[in-house]
Amino acid sequence: TVKDDAITESDETVTLTATTTDAQITTKTATGTGTITDDRGSDNPDVDEDVKANIVVTDAGSVKEADGATLTYSVKLSNAVGSDVEVDLTTGGTATKGDDYNSTLQYSTDGGANWLDVPATGTVTLPADGSSVLVKVTVKDDAITESDETVTLTAKTTDSQITTQTATGTGKILDNDIAPITVTVSEEGLINGII
Repeated sequence: TVKDDAITESDETVTLTATTTDAQITTKTATGTGTITDDRGSDNPDVDEDVKANIVVTDAGSVKEADGATLTYSVKLSNAVGSDVEVDLTTGGTATKGDDYNSTLQYSTDGGANWLDVPATGTVTLPADGSSVLVKVTVKDDAITESDETVTLTAKTTDSQITTQTATGTGKILDNDIAPITVTVSEEGLINGII
């Protein structure tokens, strides 16, 4: 009976040998061979289909609040697995979706050369080979003086290949508005008052 493992390996053989000392038997030893074929992934045939990984989301750093400024996160698997993994992307944090940044996220599978809108479902596919998918949040400027705000990107999956099925990364929008200056003038102590 074969036992499964999560090791990526070459096909293996099992040789059964039968031996006898019975005088009726001319050829006293015979063998038969069986082959155990490694169970490779459907999308990544270089990796055993039982290999596990985690989702990883990198932080996006910070940008000054300005129309068109972007926070870019990297979403990937911690190591290669046998099959591609679908993840659902959501945003949170102190920044407001639609007001402080565009409601539609964008993603790139080619290092940022081309960008596509994340579907309304929020689902994107992470390649089984562990390469990164970049996710971009586009900032919107406003005239409100406020504290710096955060945008948290969460990637979540239910795929059985993944051990840690949720990961987050944070980016910061630095406010660019100057607080108004209030000047108070009093006549007190002035000889001719205020002119």
